[in-house]
Amino acid sequence: MRKKEREGEVDRPGFVLGSSQGLLITFSCTTLWWLPYKVLSWAEDQQLADQLLLIPVVVAHRFNHLIKATSVAALSGLLWPCSAASTCKVDSRLDRAPTMSVTMGDSDLWTDKVHELANRGVTLTSLLRFWQALVQDKVMPSFDPRISTTNDVVRQAIIPLTRNAAGEGQAMASLWSCGQPVCAASMVTHNWSNYFHHLMAAIFADALEEEHYAGVAEMLLTAEGYQRLENKIQEKGCGNKSYWVCAFSVNQHACICDNFGRAPPEGTPEFEEWDLKRRDSVTGLVFNVCPCKQRKIWNNEPALCEMNKFDSMMRHLNRQQRDFSHLVVVDVAFDVFTRAWCIAEIVESGRSRIHQRIKLHSEAALDRNYQRLSSIDVRHCKASRPEDREMILQSIQDVKRFNSDLQWTIFGTEGLLRKWMDGRERAALAGRCVRRAGTFGGHFSSSSTLDPMDTV
Repeated sequence: MRKKEREGEVDRPGFVLGSSQGLLITFSCTTLWWLPYKVLSWAEDQQLADQLLLIPVVVAHRFNHLIKATSVAALSGLLWPCSAASTCKVDSRLDRAPTMSVTMGDSDLWTDKVHELANRGVTLTSLLRFWQALVQDKVMPSFDPRISTTNDVVRQAIIPLTRNAAGEGQAMASLWSCGQPVCAASMVTHNWSNYFHHLMAAIFADALEEEHYAGVAEMLLTAEGYQRLENKIQEKGCGNKSYWVCAFSVNQHACICDNFGRAPPEGTPEFEEWDLKRRDSVTGLVFNVCPCKQRKIWNNEPALCEMNKFDSMMRHLNRQQRDFSHLVVVDVAFDVFTRAWCIAEIVESGRSRIHQRIKLHSEAALDRNYQRLSSIDVRHCKASRPEDREMILQSIQDVKRFNSDLQWTIFGTEGLLRKWMDGRERAALAGRCVRRAGTFGGHFSSSSTLDPMDTV
């Protein structure tokens, strides 16, 4: 018996719900299914019994099916939302980073940097102009919208364009706003291995309230389509809507511009991934490193680092803005759910009750990757820098609970996929409900504390 159960601190919602549904299923299988047949078999006059008891037996059978279906739907979380924040307290220390990793003397520096980052939003109008520059002005000669990734664009367009004559640099968001604060209304979680034009399409589709971004992505590939998109944004009056996107909002010259991170051992899958990320997706050539003189700041200076404050910044923006939201851009391969920082951001916004939206390429992409989502495990996540992955894993005291929280954020009744879950055909939905039943129970279970590094 687990320690919390010995102390009488059982997680009541999950225990009560699971027990009651189990009793209902047992009742329906015996009283409403087996008992009517026994009553019929006891009757001496079978013809009379059939006439008198046929309707009650049919009704009992219908109630049996209804109880089973309702129980499965309840266990899967489809019938009513159970508050994850109020019933499942994830023992993650990600939200306490300032007190865990910053000395008291540096706490003000940490807070100032969080506020600075929060005011580096980028508007849709700026993103439209940047896309036009990529396609028409050749600011990145090798750019191919069907092949180039966000990583390619950061290395060969954003970094060169944000280096000044003095040999230092700034965030692209700061360059576009001329240093003036632009408070972000929505934070975007995305992976750098995604096609850059899919990232742009997803943001534009979100602003236009499109269900998927495949159609907008096609529009970006032609001059006529781009003009139609620009007109739609003007007609909707959302050109000034602001988003926080790490590729534009982080000063890349203060971190990655002159390096590709520590190289893993050659011959390993990690080395192949590292080598792929330092090469242009179109030409295969290794990126040129930036010669700027900007001082690089990493996790060894946590108060000033710009790459370890995404969760703190989300909480700050959520407190400051009533309508602050979180947009998750999902690539066609759903790799966003394998990246350490992306997972941490998704769980953080779920715990903080930030309004979440998900933007998919298409429903077909969801069908291809649905099963993969059900087995996400933070211990198998990846990060460009091994240090970041280790920092995130070490900050999670209970991995099982964290994984359950992640599953709830994706599949729960208020989760990212709630819209698509409600609209699916009944047969497919019933099968998925059964697979999710175990996830629901795990979300409300009481797990003992694990050391994530023991199981990686």
